[in-house]
Amino acid sequence: MARKPPLTPTKRTSDRPLALVPSGKSKDPTPRRFSLNTLRGIRRELGQVYRLAREGELDLAAACKLGYLLSTLAKVSESELLEDRLSRLERAVSEGQQNGND
Repeated sequence: MARKPPLTPTKRTSDRPLALVPSGKSKDPTPRRFSLNTLRGIRRELGQVYRLAREGELDLAAACKLGYLLSTLAKVSESELLEDRLSRLERAVSEGQQNGND
């Protein structure tokens, strides 16, 4: 069974998510990427990085760095989600108090 070339992160261009592609010169490199706009997508990408590292297709040091970045991104996404929910609640409470004073 032929061993696949190790994967390395590609350079990030514009708003495109980081993709893992074979570092060797293969004919059809298939990027492995999920939407990093949701916690579910971040979790899936983190799982993919884990599997690739576990199978030896991704250098452990690169996997650790990507895992750290993905977990940081998940924390930021979670904070943003909570901030949005809190803003909606504060707006609803404020509107409820204004309607009660009429």
